[in-house]
Amino acid sequence: MTKKKKWLAKKTARQQLVIRVLGASTKIIDKWDEMAFLRDVTIAAKDQEVEESRKLLKETKQRQTQLEKEKKENLAEIARLEQNLENLRVTNKGREQKSKDLKKEFTDVKASNKRLTNAVKAASEGNTILKNTLEKVHGEFDGTLAETEDAKK
Repeated sequence: MTKKKKWLAKKTARQQLVIRVLGASTKIIDKWDEMAFLRDVTIAAKDQEVEESRKLLKETKQRQTQLEKEKKENLAEIARLEQNLENLRVTNKGREQKSKDLKKEFTDVKASNKRLTNAVKAASEGNTILKNTLEKVHGEFDGTLAETEDAKK
């Protein structure tokens, strides 16, 4: 027999039971410690995940706040630009109407100038005819006056 068997044979049944119970208890305690360690490791890992999730949530909220601020600024800029666009449209409509009015006035002045030019041309032709007629009448009058004076002498 081996030493262990010899030693066990010498022990009483009660002692052997106590040894076996203590051995089994030690194994259970070791397993319990191992499970507690694994639980602690798992809890630490979960704590780390929770911390990372909180950090990500905080960053996400900060980004959301920043984006909302940018959105408000962009909407204000869009409103300002739309107002500028509307003002430019109103100004352009005014300028377009003024341009139409000026073109109409130009056309009216051009037509008036054409009428005046035609009137001046007609008057010039009338003056030429009148001048020629007056010269002819004057020449005949001078001729008749000279004949009358010759006849009186």
